[in-house]
Amino acid sequence: MRIRRGVAVGCGRRVDPRRYLGKLLFGYNLLPFTLPTNGMKITIETTIAAPIDAVWRAFNKPEEILQWDASDEWYTTWATNDLSVGGKLLLRIEARDEARDEARDSGMGFDFAATYTQIEPNRLIEFRMDDGYMTRVAFIETHGGVIVRQTFDAEATQSEDHQRADWQSVLDRFARYVESITTLEVTHSPVE
Repeated sequence: MRIRRGVAVGCGRRVDPRRYLGKLLFGYNLLPFTLPTNGMKITIETTIAAPIDAVWRAFNKPEEILQWDASDEWYTTWATNDLSVGGKLLLRIEARDEARDEARDSGMGFDFAATYTQIEPNRLIEFRMDDGYMTRVAFIETHGGVIVRQTFDAEATQSEDHQRADWQSVLDRFARYVESITTLEVTHSPVE
């Protein structure tokens, strides 16, 4: 995460650092409100050449989330996931050292938390982030693989294009990860 114009960049979303620093230092937000939304929703998608079970597993298993949930600026160091309605997705996000493309022990990380509001196995996940924003992820099985379509509440604090690009880059990284492990599974399967 890095600070740009007074907001922290991380998890595909810019947030006021007082919100996360307050949680880290004092256990509560230093802001008494959520960040503004403009009422708009943004939808991104990718098609993954893999079976639905592999896509679902990689999207939801904590040890797999650690492999793909990242960008050029940040990465996820810890994950836990109670995939049930009312369950929590908890992530620890840390900044990357841009010069060496590795973790930076800067203390500028933050915790991400979301509560599941709807789950249909291998089809749909919906969650509300602790800042109130909603995200809906549809998994659509096709002959060519699985379409993963993610719709999220847009923030008023940054452009639609920037938000779309941030979230799309993480989804594209997820697709590459799933396709690489699926190829490995097929390559290493026993010959009968």
